[in-house]
Amino acid sequence: LGTGLADLQARLLRTPMDPRQTFSDDPLRMLRAIRFKNRFGFQPVAELWEAIREEKDRLSIVSAERIRDELVLMLLHESAGQSLRDLMDRNLFSVFAPEFCEGVGVDQGSYHTRDVWEHTVNVVEQAVNQEYPNDEERLLVVLSALFHDVAKPRTKTLDAQGRVRFFGHDKQGAEIARMRLLQLRFS
Repeated sequence: LGTGLADLQARLLRTPMDPRQTFSDDPLRMLRAIRFKNRFGFQPVAELWEAIREEKDRLSIVSAERIRDELVLMLLHESAGQSLRDLMDRNLFSVFAPEFCEGVGVDQGSYHTRDVWEHTVNVVEQAVNQEYPNDEERLLVVLSALFHDVAKPRTKTLDAQGRVRFFGHDKQGAEIARMRLLQLRFS
């Protein structure tokens, strides 16, 4: 296209063809765009970013293994938190892990200052940036951080004093994590 070098110098992320066509041809490229944005510090051009939201449903034809592999690459990088925010912002979680969407805007009450989703992202950010002997250990901890409160929206109640409670979220969350990780073809 003659813009590659200039785009690299300007840190711009664009597709060689119309992004809607590019993402329709291979929907996994939407996940790669998010990974490249955050891993390499690129800024997506406006039409690319909007095309991801418009073409998100095409992601449903991609194999679970390919989605898993891209997600793992995002989660193992120090920019994991921003990648998660971008997946949510572009509405991609609604296609391959909709249970995370349930946490957006769910107040946790008392000492929590973030909703369930932002709290989860914050925990992932802290977990990914710790020292680990290897990436396998890092992934185990980061996945645990990602799923640790996944059932809170489904278990939220108010007690007689009006305090927010999440009784049983640990057990329900374990089941949700097991189901989702199996669907994404984790061992």
